[in-house]
Amino acid sequence: MLREQIWLPPWADLRQPLEAVAQGRGVGVYVVGGVPRDILLERIPADFDLTVVGETSGFARALAGELDAAVEINKRFQTAEITLGDGRRIDVAASRSETYESPGALPRVRPADIQTDLQRRDFTINTLALGVAGEVHPGLLAAPGALEDLDSKLIRTLHPRSFEDDPIRILRAVRFEISHGMSMEEATWFEAQEALEQGHLAAVSGSRIWREMELLLNLGDHVSTALHRLEELGFLEALVPGLGWSASQAKTLSAARSVASILADHDPEASSVRVDRGLILLALAAGDDTVSEALILRLALPRSLRETLGGWKTAAHSQGRFCEPRWQRARSTPPCDRWTRRNSPGWRRSRATGGRPGSCLKSRLFVASSCVSVPPTCWGPERTLDPRSGALSEAPWRRVSMGVSGRSRSSTML
Repeated sequence: MLREQIWLPPWADLRQPLEAVAQGRGVGVYVVGGVPRDILLERIPADFDLTVVGETSGFARALAGELDAAVEINKRFQTAEITLGDGRRIDVAASRSETYESPGALPRVRPADIQTDLQRRDFTINTLALGVAGEVHPGLLAAPGALEDLDSKLIRTLHPRSFEDDPIRILRAVRFEISHGMSMEEATWFEAQEALEQGHLAAVSGSRIWREMELLLNLGDHVSTALHRLEELGFLEALVPGLGWSASQAKTLSAARSVASILADHDPEASSVRVDRGLILLALAAGDDTVSEALILRLALPRSLRETLGGWKTAAHSQGRFCEPRWQRARSTPPCDRWTRRNSPGWRRSRATGGRPGSCLKSRLFVASSCVSVPPTCWGPERTLDPRSGALSEAPWRRVSMGVSGRSRSSTML
């Protein structure tokens, strides 16, 4: 019954080519982790994870050929990622064992049988495997206690050093708590805190942390709850000293997201995903420049997000009464200075908003996100940009009427 449920939409079209390739290559193929777990929880699996007992790279290439899909091979870790034309993704991995030479280090892998492979996984709820093609074990395979933990919705590690081996698993545990309505078992919670207190997160690269954090930031309205859990664990402080999450930051994020929805209407080219990532990171830093810059460096953020974050942070500084104005020279014009292109004195209508009355939406967005205590009316400098040299000059500060609800209190523009 469980095996038949795997081949329901959206994965039904994979069955025939998968079985054909497995038979032709002489390998055994299992669906593992999230697929059987989500089916048992009566959820539709978002991803399709396969474990192959046998030669993996050739199998992945052959399956990608049958599906007319793109494939990326990682020989070091014996994994492959197949991306179908409609965007669906299949993760393929060799059945293997892993050893960690030091806390937080990348593992060394060796081929192993499927039972050994299940024992290397992060949590008991992910130690489920079901053979679907080739020579495989009949029935559902699971580590001891896995089905009981799944029924109780408990997240439990397989051994006490799990978070020491890979601190990234802490982020994964919190994500499962929120997305699947689960909770960390008490001993697992303390193991996570101990790994953080011992400084093992410092050994993990920023790019790896960011990749997992991106998945956590996909939780939409539940992101604040997830960040609160990370705060309780001590993960945020371990990531960047001074980083934290409070009720006031959660309110700031909510308000800024409301303004972001207005921004999206006026700037169709803006990436809604990048906007939301930027808002969350700014809210995390709570307007502290030192923390903000340390967070950007620690996570090794993608260039597009760094540039967006840098421009928006500058905009927040220029508008907030409690934020020191500090415009940084850059190759591109700061987002809230497009109105100064004609070198005109006074406050002009912003091209970013189509020339309509109302203060610059991007500016107000980051006042809401970074300068929590800025009132509806604040002070700001009059700026003029030389179109030839790109130099930005500032006149004495003047009072500017500015709202954060999407409508200006006057017809002047920031």
